[in-house]
Amino acid sequence: MKSKTNHYLVLLLTLFFMIMGAADAFATHFRFGQITWKKTGPTTVQFTVTSAWRSSFGVQPTSQVVELGDGTWGQAGPVVATLSDLRGESYNIHTNTFSKTYPGTGPYRASIDSCCRISTLSNGSDTIYRVQTMVDLRGSQTGSTISSITPQLQWPQGPNSVALPFADPDSNNVTCSLAALSGTTDAGYNTHPTAGGNALSVSSDCVVSWDATSAADKSKWALQVELTEGGLTSDLDFIIEVNGQLALNEAPTCTLNGPVNSTVGVGQAFAISATGNDLEDTQLTMTALGVPAGATLVPSSGTTQNDPFNTTFNFTPTTTGSHAVTINFADSQNAQGSCNFSLNVVNAPPVADAGSDQNVDEETNATLDGTNSSDPFGRTLTYSWVQVAGPAVALSGSSSANPSFTAPAVLVDTVATFELTVDNGSFTDTDTVDVTIVNTNTPPVADAGPDQTVEQEGPAGSNVTLDGSASSDADNDPLTYDWSGDATASGVNPIVPLAAGTHNITLTVSDGSETSDDTVQITVADTIAPVITVSDRTVEVTGPTQAVDVSGDATATDAVGVVSLTNDAPATFNANTTTVVTWTACDAAGNCSTAVQNVTVQDTTPPVITVTDRTVEATGPTMSVDISADATATDEFGVASLTNDAPATFPANATTVVTWTATDAAGNTSTAVQNVTVQDTIAPVITTTDRTVEATGPTMSIDISADASATDAVGVVSLTNDAPATFPANATTVVTWTATDAAGNSSTAVQNVTVQDTIAPVVTATDRTVEATGPTMAINISADASATDAVGVVSLTNDAPATFAANSTTVVTWTATDAAGNSSTAVQNVTVQDTIAPALAAPADVTTGATGTLTTVALGSPTATDAVGVVSLTNDAPAAGFPVDSTTTVTWTASDAAGNTSTATQVVTVRPFDLDINIFKTKLKIHRGDSDKDKDKDKDKDNDRGPKDWLQIDGKFTEFSNGDGLNWLTDPVVITLNGFTWNLPPGSFTVKGGDRDKDKDKDRDRGVTYTYKGGHSGLTEVKVDRNGKFKLKVKRTDLSGLSYSTPIPFSVTVGNDFGETDVSFNTRRGNDGDKDKDDDKGKKSKKKSGKRR
Repeated sequence: MKSKTNHYLVLLLTLFFMIMGAADAFATHFRFGQITWKKTGPTTVQFTVTSAWRSSFGVQPTSQVVELGDGTWGQAGPVVATLSDLRGESYNIHTNTFSKTYPGTGPYRASIDSCCRISTLSNGSDTIYRVQTMVDLRGSQTGSTISSITPQLQWPQGPNSVALPFADPDSNNVTCSLAALSGTTDAGYNTHPTAGGNALSVSSDCVVSWDATSAADKSKWALQVELTEGGLTSDLDFIIEVNGQLALNEAPTCTLNGPVNSTVGVGQAFAISATGNDLEDTQLTMTALGVPAGATLVPSSGTTQNDPFNTTFNFTPTTTGSHAVTINFADSQNAQGSCNFSLNVVNAPPVADAGSDQNVDEETNATLDGTNSSDPFGRTLTYSWVQVAGPAVALSGSSSANPSFTAPAVLVDTVATFELTVDNGSFTDTDTVDVTIVNTNTPPVADAGPDQTVEQEGPAGSNVTLDGSASSDADNDPLTYDWSGDATASGVNPIVPLAAGTHNITLTVSDGSETSDDTVQITVADTIAPVITVSDRTVEVTGPTQAVDVSGDATATDAVGVVSLTNDAPATFNANTTTVVTWTACDAAGNCSTAVQNVTVQDTTPPVITVTDRTVEATGPTMSVDISADATATDEFGVASLTNDAPATFPANATTVVTWTATDAAGNTSTAVQNVTVQDTIAPVITTTDRTVEATGPTMSIDISADASATDAVGVVSLTNDAPATFPANATTVVTWTATDAAGNSSTAVQNVTVQDTIAPVVTATDRTVEATGPTMAINISADASATDAVGVVSLTNDAPATFAANSTTVVTWTATDAAGNSSTAVQNVTVQDTIAPALAAPADVTTGATGTLTTVALGSPTATDAVGVVSLTNDAPAAGFPVDSTTTVTWTASDAAGNTSTATQVVTVRPFDLDINIFKTKLKIHRGDSDKDKDKDKDKDNDRGPKDWLQIDGKFTEFSNGDGLNWLTDPVVITLNGFTWNLPPGSFTVKGGDRDKDKDKDRDRGVTYTYKGGHSGLTEVKVDRNGKFKLKVKRTDLSGLSYSTPIPFSVTVGNDFGETDVSFNTRRGNDGDKDKDDDKGKKSKKKSGKRR
């Protein structure tokens, strides 16, 4: 309750500045009472008791003043302030805060004893009219409603309504009712009217309304209001004092710039502002009630300054509780306007959010996310992360919202748990998040190779090479290889001995973390039959049949071993025949193979042949030759046949070998060879044709392959020439042809090849169009034409002029000549055109005042430029002049010689006669007196004059043209007088008056007045009423430059409205030189203006 104690201490101390009045003692001894409580434990509360006690009655008792409802008593507080009412009656303010622990949860009724109550409430029992409150600790209530009403409320002598300020710590809805009316017997008090149209009432939303028109000035009325919230009631006693001056002097107004009821959190900054305004007074005094400890007002309570008076309440609470604050603005007659607002301070923990569970690969960076943590009141949070489970990691930025760490390597997926704690300065909250560290190692894949069958190498078996080279690891980890089962080995390709049979061998590969297996089946078997080697046998015949020993003619081999080798040879063999003998070999595995042997018994002596060679001259590529008589044969037992392999025809230039064969009866044969030569000794005959062609280039290829031919009895094998690869133009080249036959016989012939150029070059010229840069211009056209010629162009020329004229087309002739003297021409059109309009800039926009029905305006001079030249520059401005109150767009047009035009616009504004100024009277005072009272009448030049000159102008503004109204509050205002200019930005004027009672008839309202308040010098004041009447004052300014009796220019601009006239000041300089007996305050001179210039 410490904050509430301070709350009321500040509240009551500030009342001293709010209650003022004359002396007269007619009040009861008790002026004000309120009891509030706050729950601090299950059955413990903290009370704050506030009361106001009439000083002349004596000192209020301090012990056993508050009955607490359980037979115990609480004390009243000491005097913290002494105030007085309108009659001058003084009274003391008491306040006390104390703690009370009840025997149970209640409810209990706490009240101020009968010694200390409004004694005029005599029309009921003490129980009803005591200041009291209900304490109920059974439910969720944390305290009672509190109010910051003043102990003695001033009331105007007329109709009025006041909203009672209050705050409830539980944010319950508070309703109000009138607990009782005073049945006074004290001369200082009066009974409230209870019937008729002017009865005092208290609405359920706590607004007190009463028409005190018939109540006496300075009379006092006792009032008790009952506050109900959450089923609990409490009473509030205070005094109403009627102040008749408030009806003549309108009280200030207070505008709260924010909500009436607010809830904030502990540690949350809260700010709200209020603005005080007054129609009559320019200065207000601000005081505040119920400001809690630690809160500030800027400016502070008790400050006096000009209206509008803006003050700002700032508070960052450190404890929970409820506060009701009243901000009062009082004018010089102590008329008051107030704003009330309540503030309920609560506390709540933040909400920690450690983010969603996540997966992260081993040995990669992971980031935690606490940014979704929040505080219900937007307070700044601090973060603290710790690891509570899993493999230890190093957290970076553990006090930030987003710490990070590097995930360690793991053999299997592993969970690491982290806890986030967020702190808002009062409470903390925690949340955890799981991060699964994912083992990213990919197991290896074992591959023992395909199953295989291995040939047995010997009786012991075979050496077998195992193959694990197809094994793999996706991570490219190094692998180890281990073989097990029917053989044990290590390595990728080990060699192991295996016996005959089937074997299962398992390969295990490992990447250091994980392993993989694969099994291969290997069969060692003998599948190859023995290999037989046998030789054929031929024997010379010895008789019709004969025995032949073949036992040694065949052998057999086998890797494992041959167990048998047999044959099917007969006992005897027939003469002059071949007998086939089959051999069979088998090994231990039952594999068998066969081979055949030819055994021949024969006659082996062949016949004898005699043959003669033959040479003949070729008659063609081939020819027939008769050789039948060129060979003979003899044999002891007779020649059965003599044949040869001669071809049907013999090729020329060649020797053909003919083989003769002789055969006897036993089939024995013999051969002999004969050379048959056909020869060619005659050369070929050549025929050629000369060639003439048109040149296609300086040199050119010419196909002359068909220009020559050759003939030969046997045939031409080649026909060649010595022609160059290319032939030069405009020349004859001699080509020699050579023909050769197959026998090497050759002959030659010549051919003339002539290349001539008779075609002129081809000229191509491109027309050119360019933008003019001046009346004439040089143009480089050297790249605009080209010429081509089969042989070559030796020159390309043109007849172009040095410069080309703008806006015209010039014909240029190009001539090309080749090396043969052939020439041709082409023409080119070169056009220079102007398509760009002149560059035109209009004169600056013109704004001027109207000089008549039509106003002649000096437009200024435009600027226009063009590459070729500007030929005309015109505008469409009205020749007679511009009308009043108009905005005219003048169009300027510039044209060049090619007819290109451009335009630019200029805006001409002629202001209307929008504001009429009539001058009623003027005052001007130029000090020349002895202002420092040194009796020397300024003879000592001691700067007596000083900047104390002043003037005043009274008149009326009338807006008669523009029609948009004189908006003094929102428009800028500019006032000029001779050499002075005062610029008043929007908001410089304040408004007073208007239909304040909302009765639409203005019957009791003051007129609307717009007022500008300046400093102590210069333009110090401007007042304008709703009819346009105005008063302007200039003070403490050197006005010696103004002339008496001479018209001086005076103008006023209000937003878009402008007015101008002349003013004259008729007072002369000197000491009362105008004989008006006014101590030279200035003669009142009247000057009515004409319409503004």
